Amino acid sequence: MRYLSYILLFAGLLFTACSSSSDEHAVDPDIYYTCSMDPQVIEHHPGKCPICHMELTPMKRSQADQEGQVRLSMEQIKLGNISTDTVREGGVAAQAVFSGALALDQDKVTRVSAWVGGRIERLYHKTLGEHVRQGEPLFDIYSETMNLTKQEYRTAALSVANGATHNMVMKAAAQRLKLWGLTDAQITKLTTGGSLPVNTTILSPASGIITALPVLEGGQVPDGGAVVELADLSSLWVEADVIWDGAASGGHPSAKVTLPDRPGFSYTGPIELVRPEVAMGSRLTRIRLRLPNPKGDLMPGLPANVSLLQAHTTGISLPSSAVIRDAKGATVWVLTGPETFMNRMVTIGAEAGGRVAITHGLEPGEVVAVTGAYLINSEYIFKHGADPMAGMAM
Repeated sequence: MRYLSYILLFAGLLFTACSSSSDEHAVDPDIYYTCSMDPQVIEHHPGKCPICHMELTPMKRSQADQEGQVRLSMEQIKLGNISTDTVREGGVAAQAVFSGALALDQDKVTRVSAWVGGRIERLYHKTLGEHVRQGEPLFDIYSETMNLTKQEYRTAALSVANGATHNMVMKAAAQRLKLWGLTDAQITKLTTGGSLPVNTTILSPASGIITALPVLEGGQVPDGGAVVELADLSSLWVEADVIWDGAASGGHPSAKVTLPDRPGFSYTGPIELVRPEVAMGSRLTRIRLRLPNPKGDLMPGLPANVSLLQAHTTGISLPSSAVIRDAKGATVWVLTGPETFMNRMVTIGAEAGGRVAITHGLEPGEVVAVTGAYLINSEYIFKHGADPMAGMAM
C-alpha cells in the first residue's frame, strides 16, 4: 500500500513538471515574428530570418492585423520612403485641361484678289509657305478693263497738264485703279515713259507667308477672284473644345495654354470667344484665345493643352500621392498609432498643382501618409490577402 502511494506521488510530480515546462514554451497566439528586411517571412517562434539571418521582430496581431489596419517596422518605413503630414486647411486651384490646336489668326489673313477679270501672266511666288514682304510683286495680270482705264487716266492726265479741263476724269480713273490694287506710285508712273505696259503688276498689300494659291500662271480669274492668300504669323489662334460649365455665369475669364512640343512654354490670356453652341450629344463648346508669336516660330496645327482657370476652392487638401484611387473610390492611410496605419475612404474634389481637395472623410489635425501610400497598401494586401477597400461602404 505504501509502495502504491509513492508511485502516485511520483506521477503527480512528473505531471506538474511537464505542465510547468509546457507553459514556459507556450506560443502566444497574439504574437508572430517577422523580418524587417524580408517581411514575407512570418514565424510563430523567435529566431533568425532564413533569408538574411537577422533577428526576427515580434509583432502583435492585435495591433497589426485588425481589419483595415497595418503596422510597419521602422526599417520598412525608412526603406519604403514613407512620410506623413498633418491634415490642414488649404486651397486647391480647380482646373480642367482640354486638348486643342494652334490655328491661323483669321484677323491677320489677307486675301489678294483680282478686282477685274483677266489672265494671270506671272506669279512671283509659287510655293506655299514662302514669305512675302509688303510691297513686293505678287503677280502680273493681263486685263482689257485695266488697260482701258490706264489709258483713260493717262490721256486725262496729259490733257490736264496741257491746260484742258479733264481733271474729274483723271481723278475718277485714278480712283478705280487704286481700288484694283495699284499704288499711288504706280498710277503716277503711268504718265511717264513710252507706251503703257500690257500687263499690270500687283504688289503685296501685307507681309506674311503664302497659305493658298488658287490660280496658276496662265489661268483666268474672274472679277474679285482670289489669287494669293497671305497669313501674318505674329499671332495665332488657340482653339479647343471644352466642357463649358461656367459659360452662363462668365466663370472662365482666362485660360492657360501649354504646348506638348515646347516643354516649358506657357501662356495665360483672356478667352476671346466662346462659340454660342454646344455640340450635339455632348457638353462641348469651342473657345478661342489669341497667342502672341513675335518670333514666328510657332506654326498652325501644333497641338496645345488648354487649362480653364477657376478660383481657389477652400477646405482640406493633400498631395495627390497620398490618395489611392481605383474603381471603388479613393482612400488614404491615416496614422493611428506608432508605425500603425488605418485605411480610410475619402471623397475627393478638384485637383491641381499636385494637390487634391478632400471634401469628406478627414478632419484637420489627423496625420496621413503622403508618400509611400501604395507601399502600405501592398503590405496590407500581403499580410491580409485582401484589398483594404473590400467591404467598405461606397
